[in-house]
Amino acid sequence: MDSFIRWVRTQLEPFAVPDDNVSASEPDGSTADRRLLAAVLADLHLRTQGAAEIWTSRRVLFTQMVERWYKTLKQAHSWYQKVMERPDAYPVEAHVVLHYHTYFQHLGQTVLYYLQDHYNKKSYSYLRELASVVYDRMPYDWFDAEALTSGRMPLRYPERLAIDLPVRDLAAWLRQTLESGERSTGLEGASAKGEMIDEALFDMIRHYSAIRPLNRQESPYLYTLLVFPETYMELVSNLSRTLEEDPAGLHRVLEQEKRRGKTIARLRQLIEKTYHHDIEPISWFES
Repeated sequence: MDSFIRWVRTQLEPFAVPDDNVSASEPDGSTADRRLLAAVLADLHLRTQGAAEIWTSRRVLFTQMVERWYKTLKQAHSWYQKVMERPDAYPVEAHVVLHYHTYFQHLGQTVLYYLQDHYNKKSYSYLRELASVVYDRMPYDWFDAEALTSGRMPLRYPERLAIDLPVRDLAAWLRQTLESGERSTGLEGASAKGEMIDEALFDMIRHYSAIRPLNRQESPYLYTLLVFPETYMELVSNLSRTLEEDPAGLHRVLEQEKRRGKTIARLRQLIEKTYHHDIEPISWFES
């Protein structure tokens, strides 16, 4: 076993759910599910804070995401050029996805510039002190009921763990909630159920920060993690394979992806109001 993973396991055991109001039953997407995950993630981050100071040889912080995003944007643009050069050689699904390329490519580049503007070498050493163990990619089947009943951290261990600002995990879950909620409502129902989606997002942040308060230095990073067009980039990366969605479904998903701005704006405003953090908005995205 990797020595880093062994160290993580040592930090997390024994484990008990930090919040007595949180159900320890298997999550089902309910309020109890959200609050249990909030408690577990907050506890994981508290126990492993300072990991970057211990594991100095490991690559840390948002440099990982910047490099990943840069590579993703480059690959997406390469696909766009290929399809534009030989449009008849690609199915209609590829044309539907790449119809949105200019918008999402610009959004992705804006996020990279935003990070560069808000985090510089001067702030890097302080951010290292805040860094903790996070998931390299947050799994959907995160809960391990058997582990919890035996006093172990109920998060399934992925193949790779990373060291980064804790909000990376929080952002991954918030994105999953936002995307799954919008897709279940459809374009027509999204407005009617928008308040329910907002409440789910706000509830997660409230219960997380009750255990591990958000640091103002993390807020811009959380914002960029929510804004970056992950869904679009995943669709582009799948153009070489068969896309599950039909053209109409792809169009619906991408239109919903464009509409995320207003929800994220409300989330940003909540964080600013509740925790007195100033988060500079990407105004054209939120409008």
